[in-house]
Amino acid sequence: MPDTPKNQKAYPQPSTQKPGCGFPVMKIVGVFCLQTGALIRWVQGTLTEHECRLFSKLIEFFLPGDIVLADRGFSGYGQLAILWNRGVDSLMRIHQRRKVDWRKGRRLGKRDRLVTWRRPQRQSSVFDAMQWENLPEELTLRIVRIEVKVKGFRTQQLTLVTTLLNADIYSAHQLAELYFRRWLVEIFFRDIKQTMAMDILRCKSPEMIDKEIVMHAIAYNLIRAIMVDIAASYQVEIQRLSFKGTLDALRQWQPLFESDRRGVRTSQKMIQCFYQSVAMDPLILRPGRSEPRAVKRRPKNYRLMTKPRNLMVVEPDRKRSQKSSKKALS
Repeated sequence: MPDTPKNQKAYPQPSTQKPGCGFPVMKIVGVFCLQTGALIRWVQGTLTEHECRLFSKLIEFFLPGDIVLADRGFSGYGQLAILWNRGVDSLMRIHQRRKVDWRKGRRLGKRDRLVTWRRPQRQSSVFDAMQWENLPEELTLRIVRIEVKVKGFRTQQLTLVTTLLNADIYSAHQLAELYFRRWLVEIFFRDIKQTMAMDILRCKSPEMIDKEIVMHAIAYNLIRAIMVDIAASYQVEIQRLSFKGTLDALRQWQPLFESDRRGVRTSQKMIQCFYQSVAMDPLILRPGRSEPRAVKRRPKNYRLMTKPRNLMVVEPDRKRSQKSSKKALS
């Protein structure tokens, strides 16, 4: 967000950057609907706040019967236990620091066991004393290891922890397929940050920054609502519809929607044509695709700001001056 004193006070810049040379940065933890992609809730925090601390503010919004898919950063005992207390199941990747002993627990299948975790004696800094005491002393969980046989994937094995204990209802294969869909949250965030250009905010005060984020969320959910309506009208899987394609089509049709005042029937026909144009251009099925995160466009050949602008002194580039002197001599 813009480098203003108010923004810096509310959301300080990274500590590795010198004063006057960086920008305020906000951390957001969001909850999305897996089926529709709608942004349900989100919490804002500073860059120094851990994601688990922000996630603890979202737990009260989960309802009994929900299933939470999350990465291994949220798979601590406290998060799993407090969700279980609310009647909410969870499926997460196990934290990298927790060692799994496959000789312990009750065997449900190959690399599939029921284990018992005990509440740590040391209280987590994410919870207060009352919340920590209300957590159960023991928690029965299911540990499943799955093999990733997708070409190009960096991780070959995943170890999952879940409160879905019934192996007859939830097989290891079904849990693996469900967890693989967790990657959609990265695509949802990409749609908001890149496609809708929310990665760089524009307002100069925290109050207006909050409003700017809310407006982005409203616009994002409205586009998702249109995609749900299109998928239901034309019997198309919503995962086959492109968010960027829907947004581009909406921008192209917007002048016609605004200029048309010839009646309800004509407007409905135009909406049907708009829906059809989006539904007839589905995404290509590319299961298990792996694309490197690479940028094609080269950065500009400018120096990095290492001092505040009022102290920055423009100096001639040594390499260019050396090249120009060599050309003059030749």
